[in-house]
Amino acid sequence: MGVITSLPLYIAGESLDAQGESPTINSLDGSQTLRVRTTSAGELRRALRFAAQSQEYLATTTMAERIAVARLVMREYRHYAEEVVWGLGKFRGIVSGDCRWMIKLLGQWADELEAFVAAVWQLDQDFSRQIIQGRQRLAQLSYRSKGFAAFYSAATMDGPPLIAALCHGILSGTHLIVRPSWRDTVTHFMFALLDQHQLGRYAQLVRWPSVSPQSSSLNQQLIVHSPQAMIFCTDLSFARLAAEAGLTTVAAINAKMKKYGTGLPLVIVTEHCNLVEAAEKIVRGACLGNGKFCLSHGPVLVAQSVYSAFKQLVIALAEARRLEQGEESGKWDPEELPLLARQLARFGGTLAAGKIGVEHMDLLIVSEVSPHSPCLWEEFSGTYLALIAYQHAGEACAIAQRSLGHNQREAWTAVNVFGNAQEFREFAETIASYSFVAGGITAIPQFLLPHQGSYFALDLMRRHCQESQEHAG
Repeated sequence: MGVITSLPLYIAGESLDAQGESPTINSLDGSQTLRVRTTSAGELRRALRFAAQSQEYLATTTMAERIAVARLVMREYRHYAEEVVWGLGKFRGIVSGDCRWMIKLLGQWADELEAFVAAVWQLDQDFSRQIIQGRQRLAQLSYRSKGFAAFYSAATMDGPPLIAALCHGILSGTHLIVRPSWRDTVTHFMFALLDQHQLGRYAQLVRWPSVSPQSSSLNQQLIVHSPQAMIFCTDLSFARLAAEAGLTTVAAINAKMKKYGTGLPLVIVTEHCNLVEAAEKIVRGACLGNGKFCLSHGPVLVAQSVYSAFKQLVIALAEARRLEQGEESGKWDPEELPLLARQLARFGGTLAAGKIGVEHMDLLIVSEVSPHSPCLWEEFSGTYLALIAYQHAGEACAIAQRSLGHNQREAWTAVNVFGNAQEFREFAETIASYSFVAGGITAIPQFLLPHQGSYFALDLMRRHCQESQEHAG
């Protein structure tokens, strides 16, 4: 593969490359510049017409065909590994080891797609299920796409995470018009794969900056004319998009748009765990993807009886990580770091290890953090661990549950417990969370799990039930 020089569009089965007059984006260090092809109103109208036609085609495909397409994308994306490493490194500051791990994970998930489909839809081989009572057939249950979808993604989804989400769309038989983040330099390789294999009916790629004279009208055009819109963004961005689309009531918004927000996991360390192993895994989970994954470790509840020992272990690991010769260090936008520093100050506690530099951030270890700290309900887009002491399991559960109310969360994205089996069961039965992990690295799931309790694939579809004619008679 070659060096990336521009970011194309993929509309109506065609690749549209950037021209000399196209706008540009710069790498974090200013050393690289890419031309970006932006979508015009006419091109977006063309994309919408093609989406409607493509949706009719996808309605005729089988689950076996869609699994084959998703598997092809997940496996062959690795052929662009060097470009992905380069793009995420230069424009997002993600270290190459994390990039390669994410690409490898896509390949692992590709081997599990049949199990994934069975877990999501719980249907039989023909993608339907007979509802039977005794010997009588009552109905046939299946799922159908709600229609083609507008799909807005955030910067934290660039590349492999977004590829996984888009493969949910492929499996659901839903055509996606994808509008990635403006500085996404690596997701378009998925569309190159679809184009190479003449599979453009599954998705299109459009692009425009969030702040431009045309962005409001383009957002309105895309959302209003799509049967559904899947939005991965902040609350503020979601409200802006809804307003631009002219959706002014809760009912109207819910009928058209579904929001996926940022994620926040919780880690619990008890006195009955292997502290060395726990510290190693928790530090690793805080550093993956520069701490920007929705499952990156951040707030850690630590039993008071082992607090001091655990604190010293993670400080030592953080220091060793900083001093290790030849280790790559992630980068941040220099304009982002002062904002993170102010957020960290609001979290409170004592900075026990690490610092924030001009374009780098060490793994920050913050101790003596209050159980009422905003770190328990605000995502921090960086590498840090906030150590919060608790006296007993009941107090840990109370802290976890109380924190959910501060930003109207239904549940934690995940709760990771380092302790014995009894403690794991107690926390799993008491704390509201979409998933529970027994002493692992939260950001390294063993299975293609849902985001915040919701599968993209299932959200794109509606349940379809046909009553038995025999029963009706």
